[in-house]
Amino acid sequence: MVPRNQVKAAQQGDEAAFTTLITEYQPILYNTAWRLLRNEADVADVLQETILRAWQKLPQLREPRYFNTWLYRILINEVQRFRRNTTAAPLSETLPATAPPDQQALIAAIDQLPHELQEALVFYYYVGLKTKEIALVLDQPAATVRTHLRRARAQLKTLLTTEEGAVHHDQA
Repeated sequence: MVPRNQVKAAQQGDEAAFTTLITEYQPILYNTAWRLLRNEADVADVLQETILRAWQKLPQLREPRYFNTWLYRILINEVQRFRRNTTAAPLSETLPATAPPDQQALIAAIDQLPHELQEALVFYYYVGLKTKEIALVLDQPAATVRTHLRRARAQLKTLLTTEEGAVHHDQA
């Protein structure tokens, strides 16, 4: 949990307080952007824009206790802006050849999901946010987030079952 007084100091122009906040959140921002974009250069660009926009818009943050949700929302906006302007390489192309087959199959299946389902999965399983927090970040009702998670799980199950069946069939 981020100290509210640190957010308030940053809102009043304290660059050191803002730097401390960003340093604290940088690993999770990086991991989230990586899981959504899967390219080091793209991630660096999106993080740079996220941090710049956060600094510019920090005075507009009404509730310091929602800093993390607000920051994730900026990140998602930047990821979506980036996706509109470019095409990211599929995650399966960025995996090392030595990745376990199960991991390769899962990542290839996740690549096939629509972006909104991928985002819900990343925030739920990798970032560890609750559905209500994801709803705030993605600016969606919590019921929509739960639906996206349910659909993502169902589609992954179908994709992985189909792929495993094809793998077993080829080996037989």
